[in-house]
Parts: sequence; structure tokens; C-alpha cells
Amino acid sequence: MTEIQFVSAGQDVALSDAARRLMDRGVSPNTKRGYSSDWARYTKWCDGWRRTPIPATSETLAEYVTTLAQAGLAPATIRRAITSIRTAHSTQGVTPPSTKAALAVLRGYKREDAPRPKKAPPLLLPALRKMVNACDPETVIGTRDRAVIVLGWAMMARRSELASLDVSDVTVVSEGLEIFLRSSKTDQDSDGEIVHIPYGSHPETCPVRLTQAWISRVGTTSGPLFRPVDKNGRLGGDPKFAGRKTGARMKPQAIEVVIERAATRAGLPVGRSGDVPGYTPHSLRSGSATETYRAGADPLAIARHGRWKEDSPVLLGYIRSVDKWKENPVTGVGL
Repeated sequence: MTEIQFVSAGQDVALSDAARRLMDRGVSPNTKRGYSSDWARYTKWCDGWRRTPIPATSETLAEYVTTLAQAGLAPATIRRAITSIRTAHSTQGVTPPSTKAALAVLRGYKREDAPRPKKAPPLLLPALRKMVNACDPETVIGTRDRAVIVLGWAMMARRSELASLDVSDVTVVSEGLEIFLRSSKTDQDSDGEIVHIPYGSHPETCPVRLTQAWISRVGTTSGPLFRPVDKNGRLGGDPKFAGRKTGARMKPQAIEVVIERAATRAGLPVGRSGDVPGYTPHSLRSGSATETYRAGADPLAIARHGRWKEDSPVLLGYIRSVDKWKENPVTGVGL
């Protein structure tokens, strides 16, 4: 009879450096930044109130949520903070605290004191044309900004998706462009998918022509599709690039600068401060979904093109914004 060999359980629960590295890469940079910021704020609060950050009790979590509510934070921000704290516990092999009391505090806050969220307005076609016309096509930065705005609109893209594109992800076909997305918010496994972008009816807002114009202008055949541009028209990664050091790829936050600059020059509101919510990168996504549905596109086709889940409440909200007027029951009753 063969003798059974017993080994230490330590080897069975160990993870190699390679496995840890790949696991780390599996979490999006935006998620990492958000969780890191949430955890830093939470541990600082715990230090000030002499509470144990981990393992946390349900009472500690409820008191922390109360502090965030008293500071006037948005309910969505508070909910993410709760998720961040529970994720940190799970990551360290510690049982997360119960959220029952914390969520009760959050519900009370939403019913009484929570600020009404200011949603960025959808960028509809008239405003899109104004923003594109405000970008000077004679300059390198103007050529890039026009391509960023219109391709982002046509793709219904998130800003992280735009920033992640490489030149090699863009394929020109007879019908337009095929854009390969390696991953997205709804593709956490990074299976990748192709987004099809047809030619536009108007050259000044045609995503195919504007993207090709940008690629031709900078003459790059590899590397990031959208790159930083300094005041002298030099691209990020160039040794002579002016200003602070930056990489060859535009960061997602830089997409916001592109939108704000074009909107300001076009005389349109920007950002989320002030009485009138202004345009942000998300306006490209919501505006395209709104306009395509208004033009008769099927909601399922919009969901697939924009990489929403088919039952997405966010997409449903854009559709309802059109239907509340197009199919308003009071219209036509003779008032």
C-alpha cells in the first residue's frame, strides 16, 4: 500500500507574486483610487475618535456614516465608503461588519437632509456642434479635442475607455471604424469587444473623419490613441514636452479638461458647481443615448452599443427623459 504523504497547509494557501500582481491588475485604476481615498479618510476618522478600524463593529460603521452625512456628502459617495470598508476587511481575511445600522442611517439621511444630486446634462446635438466648432482644427490640440469629443459621443464612451485606447485598437473598414475595447466597467473580465462607429452625415461631426484626421496629424502608428498636447503642439512623451512631466497617454481626468475647455469657449455651462449643472465627460455618453433613442433607435441596441446592462436603470432614465415628453398622457387632451 502506498504511503500517503501529508504536507503543510501553508503551501496550499500561499499566493505567488505573479498571482498577486495579476489579481491587482484585475481591479480598475479608478476603483483602486476610490477605495484608497475612502480607506484613508475612514482610518483618519477612527484615529480621531479612538475607534478600531479593522475589525470594525457595526456601531463604528454607523457612526462613521453619520459623520459623512453630517458633512453633506452625496449618498452615493457614502454608499461607496461602506463598500470600501467591507472590501478592506474581506481583503485582509477579516469578517466585514454588519451594514444594517449604517444603511438605516443612510436612509434617514436621504429622507431628510441629503443634497439633491446635480446630474450633468446630456450633450445633445446642437450643443455638441457648438463645442466642436469651438475647437480650432488648425491646431494640434484642437484636432485632438474634436476627435475626443465626437468619437466619445459616437462610442457612448466612458472617459476611462477613451483614455485607454491605442492606435492599434482602431481599424478602418468600408463602413467606418471598428474600435476594440480591451475592458470596460461592464467587462471586468477583460474579454474585450468591438464597437462599430459608422460615418457621420456631416464632415465637421463625423467621428470617422475626425479620428482619422487626428491620427494623420500626429503620424503615430502605435501607442496611445489620445495623447497630451502642450501649448507648442508637442505630444506627451516627447522629451521637449512643456510643463510638468507626463506620460504619452492622456489620463481620464484630462478628458474632463477637454470637455470643460470646449464648453467654455462655446459659451456652455461646465462642471457640477453653481446653480446650473454643466457638461462633463459623462454628458457625451448620456447625450448620445438620449439622441439615438429620440431618433428611433431600439433601447436594446443602445444598451449593447454603450455597454450598459440590458436592464440598466441609468439607461432607462435617459429613455424616460425622452418619453416623458414624447408620450406624455396630458399632451393632446385639449387643455
